[in-house]
Amino acid sequence: MAPGNTAGVELQLAQPSFLPLTQIEKDALDLNKIEEQIEINTEWVNTENRPYFVVNLVPIRKNPATGVYENLFLLVSIFNIAK
Repeated sequence: MAPGNTAGVELQLAQPSFLPLTQIEKDALDLNKIEEQIEINTEWVNTENRPYFVVNLVPIRKNPATGVYENLFLLVSIFNIAK
């Protein structure tokens, strides 16, 4: 795979569990940038001619039902890679 190409890869976050942010965490963050969904970025990178799939995510969301800012503390990730 070429760097930056995520073709053929599907990532699901299954059974996520969230806890409300503490006041200290809220004070440390710019809450205006927090979305209702977990932001996930993926890409293929090559290191020493070996492809690696890199996943970056921001584990904080604004709960769409309550408006409470929450931290992701437990999840099951499911990767499907088409060959």
